[in-house]
Amino acid sequence: MNASAITYTDWLEALPKSDFDFRSAKCPCCGGIGIRQQYFGFEDKGSFGWKLVWCDICRQGIQLFRVKFPADASVLRGDAAPDEFLSQHKDLKLAT
Repeated sequence: MNASAITYTDWLEALPKSDFDFRSAKCPCCGGIGIRQQYFGFEDKGSFGWKLVWCDICRQGIQLFRVKFPADASVLRGDAAPDEFLSQHKDLKLAT
């Protein structure tokens, strides 16, 4: 399927329910196996924030808001964290 034709909803429907299954999940854009994710949180160390989800093959993905962090999640915290992360991953294309 054409990556530009994939919607935010298509991504949501393709994502596994468990974080443990992301590495074996199929990308809705290119069909590649293995979806990556990164959590972002606020300075207050709360248990909610947002995450980016993307395919390492086609570099397409989405941003999910109001997510609860799993207990063992790696969370980048602070106002600058998303900008720093995206500056290192400039080729990501996020669906809206």
